[in-house]
Amino acid sequence: MCSSKAFPLSVPKIAVVRGAASGSILTEPPFVRIEILSPEDRGSRVRARIKDFLEMGVPYVGGLDPQKKTARLETPAGGLREVKGGNLRTRKLTFEVAPGEFFS
Repeated sequence: MCSSKAFPLSVPKIAVVRGAASGSILTEPPFVRIEILSPEDRGSRVRARIKDFLEMGVPYVGGLDPQKKTARLETPAGGLREVKGGNLRTRKLTFEVAPGEFFS
């Protein structure tokens, strides 16, 4: 887990936090972090970022690719999976969203 340092170096496109946010800079890992991929994003760089976020304590890390209209979700225990015809969904604390809503 992170200490009092801002978490992490880049700003997520979408972050879901537990409880009330204590300002505009996250000091604890969010519950869900979702990145919106751009055409410039390279697979190896994205994989490295996802690995970093999981190691920092983010339990769910997602990626949305607007060009391919795909969504993926990764967890430390479940690995990476593509979300097809369903919703990005978490366990324990409920967070659910239809990826297609982002591509409309």
